[in-house]
Amino acid sequence: MTSPSAAIVPKKKNALPMCRRLALATVAGVVVLGIIVVAWSIDRAPQETMGASSWLEWQRSAECLLPALSSTLTGGALSLLPPSRDDDDEAASPPPRAAIVYLIDLARPERVAMLRESLRALDRHFFAAVPGTDAYPVLLFYEPRHAHGLAEHQASIVAALAPERRHLAQFHRVDGARFYASVPSTPTSAASESMGYRRMCRFWAMGVFHEPAVRALEYYWRLDTDLYLLRPIALDPFRTLMRAPTDYLFGAWSREAPEVVEGLWDAVRAFAAARNHSTARLVAEYGAGRAGERYNLRMIYNNFEVVRVALWRDSAAYADLYASALEEGIFQRRWGDAPIRTLALALLFPEARVAQWRGLCYHHAATQWTL
Repeated sequence: MTSPSAAIVPKKKNALPMCRRLALATVAGVVVLGIIVVAWSIDRAPQETMGASSWLEWQRSAECLLPALSSTLTGGALSLLPPSRDDDDEAASPPPRAAIVYLIDLARPERVAMLRESLRALDRHFFAAVPGTDAYPVLLFYEPRHAHGLAEHQASIVAALAPERRHLAQFHRVDGARFYASVPSTPTSAASESMGYRRMCRFWAMGVFHEPAVRALEYYWRLDTDLYLLRPIALDPFRTLMRAPTDYLFGAWSREAPEVVEGLWDAVRAFAAARNHSTARLVAEYGAGRAGERYNLRMIYNNFEVVRVALWRDSAAYADLYASALEEGIFQRRWGDAPIRTLALALLFPEARVAQWRGLCYHHAATQWTL
């Protein structure tokens, strides 16, 4: 006969799993409710109570909510996790020599309008949001042939920044001899972009590192004129790179169209073979096929990039690669600066500290892409 003290007590082996299931169900319910609220509010938010630009930013920023929730809920590790910001410490330490850089088009009013919107977003979500950032100028490079548009548009462009920050806008005429240097007159690629577009690619692939205003910098942050920040960045990317330390920071991955990289992979690999560069990282990250004989089209989307200038400015290997294998392809085949930046990083700077800044929220008008 079993004594009362020896009575069997039922085990609560399902209690903890049940709690976990309830917690997960609660989280899932919150996410679903959030999706419903976002979808409902995008359709019904009172547009008439805000300006068109503010409404557009509000609507686009709502699109950033779900990726952010997904990253948080799945526990996905971010590629760059800077230390928590100490505003007092950052304000006391000297800022790096750095600037935000645009290549602007003064010949087309619609591009000037986009630039103004981009600058307003930069002012609101970076300068006003992060203490100590008023040390960084905004370098606005323009083509010599478009200099006549400066008098017409300069005041309205500068006015996109808050009054206390308008002194940060600095206009620089690009080096015309380099920008307009002779190029092949008959492109062989079927890609339809103009010669102006190809000159832009050349500027970002190489020319920017030779501009006097950039050569003196430790870092530059590139923004396209049709790229709009949609919520505060909350951290100074220049100080973050300096602390990490990191050589190159970008916002997103993308895939290039195959018709505009014809021959690029072969040209880069041929250069590597001729100069005895290892292609191990290049093929591992961007090769396709059994032996990496093809480019997998993956590329850093460098319309948002923060660059340590010396890495590229002082690299004889990159200057060699660019001159012998890349510049002609930019004009004949419309190779873009994004795949060029991507493949050059893997081939020539395999030890470079490269990071992706996850958690950004921005919109790129040319591709209608909201990250």
